[in-house]
Amino acid sequence: MIMASEKELIERAKEYLKKTYHENTLAFKITKNGVKEGTGILEVDCEVDGVYAGKWHKWFHFQDGRIEDMDARRL
Repeated sequence: MIMASEKELIERAKEYLKKTYHENTLAFKITKNGVKEGTGILEVDCEVDGVYAGKWHKWFHFQDGRIEDMDARRL
């Protein structure tokens, strides 16, 4: 069983954005936490700078404590 606090989920999401999209997170707010035992979807509103700078709603898909995918919609 994989447990992660919201703080850990946020850090993993920020690391994912930095590593995958070279984005720096300026603001980050959880709108829905559906992650249970390391699996599920974490929904956030965030603002990033970089290539895709702006405000976004993002869905991070967690599987066994790791982010497997992400969907996003510009706000």
